[in-house]
Amino acid sequence: MLTELEAFQEHYGHLRVEEERNGYPALADWWLSIQGRLETLLYDQILSLDNLGFFDRLDQRWLDRYAQLRHFKEITGHCNVPVVCNENPALGNWVAAQRQRKKTAKMAAWRWKLLTDLGFCLRSPWAGILGKWDEFIKRITSYRNRFGNCNVPRNWSEDRKLAHWVRHLRSPWKPLDPDKMRQLDALGFDWRPHDTTWETRVRELKEFKEQHGHCRVPNKAGKLGIWVINVRSKKETLSRAKIHMLDEIGFDWTPRGKVRDGSHKRTCSLSNQTRPLTPDHG
Repeated sequence: MLTELEAFQEHYGHLRVEEERNGYPALADWWLSIQGRLETLLYDQILSLDNLGFFDRLDQRWLDRYAQLRHFKEITGHCNVPVVCNENPALGNWVAAQRQRKKTAKMAAWRWKLLTDLGFCLRSPWAGILGKWDEFIKRITSYRNRFGNCNVPRNWSEDRKLAHWVRHLRSPWKPLDPDKMRQLDALGFDWRPHDTTWETRVRELKEFKEQHGHCRVPNKAGKLGIWVINVRSKKETLSRAKIHMLDEIGFDWTPRGKVRDGSHKRTCSLSNQTRPLTPDHG
């Protein structure tokens, strides 16, 4: 039917199929049925109709914003665009408007279908972050006074809501105004804890090398030892810049206990023959 519709438009220069019902009865019936069940179509099918000029200007603008939302999800993994979105202010306002339109029953069914297919939620998760701001500021201040920092563990059992709040604050699409960010900065809030940890451990590794003359940190050397083990196991996930930084320091990528030439089998001589050493159970 879509192919026939394309041929019809090419021949007549418009999509008013009902005007030519006598020549295209099946296409006219399909055309009328499509207009009444857009909510049953997939996104690709909607795009095919849009490319033919099926939608009016308002619907086209809506689909343009929807395409931006799809791109946002590809980057972030979710559809939770904050209202104050510096990277795309228009998209933040549009998302807020969609939630409001749905609540007031002013949204076409096909539009809501496309949004829900994408994983769009009617209630913004940012509402919980901003709605009880003063309360959470007191809780994060209490945590800092107790532990000396604001790095609430991801699954902190004592206050899971606070841990959830902190995690969302660090989203790259933070919905915070400058005053709220300055309030957190005054508490010493760390916006990039992973980067901070990396910088701290690299500095400790340099100090270790200055003291010992090498980078073979023992596995039991506290947090630095654990970090070294993790870095070796996750080398494939590190950026080239981080690998280059460690190589310049002289980082030892070989796990402790393994022979550096790649041979991991130890042998001993016995009656001019060799065999692998067996565990000593004595």
